[in-house]
Amino acid sequence: MDRTVTVDGEGRATAATTFAAVEVWVEGRADSATHARDRARDAEAMVRDALQNEGIDAEDIRTTSAQIENQDDAFGVNENDPDHRALVELTVDCRPETAGDVVTTVTDATSGTGIRDVFFTVSEGTQAELRREALGEAMTEARAAAEAIAATENLDVGELLDAATTDGSDGFESIVDDALAAGSDGFEPDPVEVTASVEATFELRET
Repeated sequence: MDRTVTVDGEGRATAATTFAAVEVWVEGRADSATHARDRARDAEAMVRDALQNEGIDAEDIRTTSAQIENQDDAFGVNENDPDHRALVELTVDCRPETAGDVVTTVTDATSGTGIRDVFFTVSEGTQAELRREALGEAMTEARAAAEAIAATENLDVGELLDAATTDGSDGFESIVDDALAAGSDGFEPDPVEVTASVEATFELRET
């Protein structure tokens, strides 16, 4: 009967953040859907103008969704509030060091604006490289664990028979709560950390 050992391994790799994405919302409220939509569009235009005046390129400001809600069916709405709410969501791509300025610019541009979230990450190429590094470290740890077990039985670790990833993180970090509480000076993201976990089965051989 072949003798095997199955072990777990974990690895991690880090890199400084190189990209930020600020998720923004703007709204317009009115008694008609048309007027609510127009007010949301006006607010969106003011936000876009303010951002571009601060040096954000137009192509880095993306509209990601738009909707109009009938407030008659909304929970917790005051009966004196307008009947319709138009909501537009945007994503602003920027450098990590300018994310705080983007937040301030958006919230100062006009009323009826807010920040949904702020994300920090690295390029897809760097993320893939970090993933490979983390997996390599996880496999190294798994083999070391197998060797430690084998040594207790005076055995050697042979070939890798099977391996599968079991968990991990992609390094996409959101810090909106802490950062918004601290203001624009609070955007100090930690380095991106990608983790990988593996389960590996090794052959055991007689010494």
